[in-house]
Amino acid sequence: SDIPEAVLRWGKKQGFQIEITALDLFHEPLKAGRLAPGISRIQASCFDLPFQTQTFDYVMASMFFHHLENTEIYSVLAQASAMAKRGIIINDLYRSVLPFIGFWFMTLFMGDPVFRNDGLISIQKGFRIQDLNEWISKTGLIFLKPFLHPFSFRVALAGEK
Repeated sequence: SDIPEAVLRWGKKQGFQIEITALDLFHEPLKAGRLAPGISRIQASCFDLPFQTQTFDYVMASMFFHHLENTEIYSVLAQASAMAKRGIIINDLYRSVLPFIGFWFMTLFMGDPVFRNDGLISIQKGFRIQDLNEWISKTGLIFLKPFLHPFSFRVALAGEK
């Protein structure tokens, strides 16, 4: 819920009236955190969305794509484009040796081996800029552009139609 709340704060400072619909397959992440005014939560699959085309100005996904196979990524991007009137913003993990080693070292003294193992697997399933360029090529969504945020170990794919 930190990203939707940050978007609401930004919108308020800019003088925008923003409404956010948060979506997750599982109920637990949706009920985590408080229900801020302006955020509605819907439990649904990204493969069976309960929305009409052109429902939202922007469609965002954060730290989610590394759980998908390439064919699923193409499908989700196509659906996001159909639902978005103005644009798409995707944020996910950057796959590289440095974040892998950094996370490994950071969690070396943490007592939860499941957290450590899951994090290292997630980084290995992250993306490079060439992966994002391939998504653009395969989907034809040429308004999207890839971005690398090296110090946060994130990549983004974003653009306005």
